[in-house]
Amino acid sequence: MTNVQFERIDFDKLTKIDKRQYNHLSVSAALANYGFFSQGLLDNNEPVDFIASHYSGTSQLSVLLKSRLTLASHLEHQNLLIAFYERGYWYVYPHDDVLAFACQTSTITHTTSWQQKGIYTFPQLTDKYRQRLKPWRL
Repeated sequence: MTNVQFERIDFDKLTKIDKRQYNHLSVSAALANYGFFSQGLLDNNEPVDFIASHYSGTSQLSVLLKSRLTLASHLEHQNLLIAFYERGYWYVYPHDDVLAFACQTSTITHTTSWQQKGIYTFPQLTDKYRQRLKPWRL
């Protein structure tokens, strides 16, 4: 038998590709607790990092990994879920639902970032968004 030693990694020292793979496996492990099993779609031309299928065959999720709560006009109407990690939890939220909430309750569409690039990211979750995302917290 091979002598194996396990040593925790320093996430910050991983390459961008390794971080993406790490996050895919990490959120996939969380989704497995809810009966979803994932398949990565690395090197694809779609705005999707992986597909998660429910074991019952009743649903399939198209998931995009991000480092924080992200809303973008180019992701609208694509039936995407966005996954990000914060404070010990994975959030896997329906992009369009949270975008609609943000448009109704904030001024993100008036920001320079949205006006110029059609994207808005939240460096940290506010209590309002943490509460709104609670149904999609794993």
